[in-house]
Amino acid sequence: MWVAIPGGAEPDPQQLDITLVASRRLEGVVLTAAGKAAPGARVWIVGGGREVRSARDAGRLLETFTDSEGGWFIADIPPERNVAVRAKLGLLEADPFPAPYKKPPTLPIRMKLAETATLRGLVEDLVTRSSVGNARVRVVPEPRDGRTGRLATTNARGEFVMEGLLPGGWLLTPSKSGYLKAEAQSVTVTRGGETNATVQLDPGDVFAGTVVDQAGKPLRYTRISVKGTPDGTEKKVSRGASVNAAGRFRLTGFERGVYVVTAWRKGFRTVRTDALRRGDTDLRFVLRRRTR
Repeated sequence: MWVAIPGGAEPDPQQLDITLVASRRLEGVVLTAAGKAAPGARVWIVGGGREVRSARDAGRLLETFTDSEGGWFIADIPPERNVAVRAKLGLLEADPFPAPYKKPPTLPIRMKLAETATLRGLVEDLVTRSSVGNARVRVVPEPRDGRTGRLATTNARGEFVMEGLLPGGWLLTPSKSGYLKAEAQSVTVTRGGETNATVQLDPGDVFAGTVVDQAGKPLRYTRISVKGTPDGTEKKVSRGASVNAAGRFRLTGFERGVYVVTAWRKGFRTVRTDALRRGDTDLRFVLRRRTR
């Protein structure tokens, strides 16, 4: 290899020593629950860390489909990496088959498809017990044994459904803007079964109230801002909202701390609270018109 040197000097030869290591090859057969060949099943490699992800991004073939006799092989697996093999056909899926490099499995690998599980759930507000729509729900396997995490979004009724889950333990975590970070909840699903779970989101400290003019008329479109610092941190928090047609506003998801609430609208004098140590759902702002 030649390396160019700025200034027109002659390049110096550089020697690079490259050691080639053979990739791993795995092969096997996928069967139905009745023990018959399962043609057309998808088979793919999971695990292996950054090297396997890089190999996949580079276009190396780390998945395939079974032939007419249920057979398959993958011959381009990065070496010295602990991986697992997955196999799936529709909503049928086999348990992940571990293939550690120090104790490679006996080939051919035999994997049997079986029914998967369904997880249905509801996300609700911890305080009001009302359903929370458009919340994100993530599940990750516990333990991490080759199964892949999933993500769903609740409908307007706060409901979500995940089909095709492999049996075992999962950690279920909901999230949505305006709510505090939720703790993961453990749930166990079984093959061919349906599991129901209810998880809650904590709105934390809430700042809510009304904005009116001197005559008591609601001031729609007034802007509300809440600014402050949660306890135990130095980070600044700032969040805003607009007052609705009834003159109401509600901002949620604040950690306990010190906050100032401000109401402002063009043509009116700005009003703000003193520092508040906790949420308040009965705030009332009366805005006066500017005279000049």
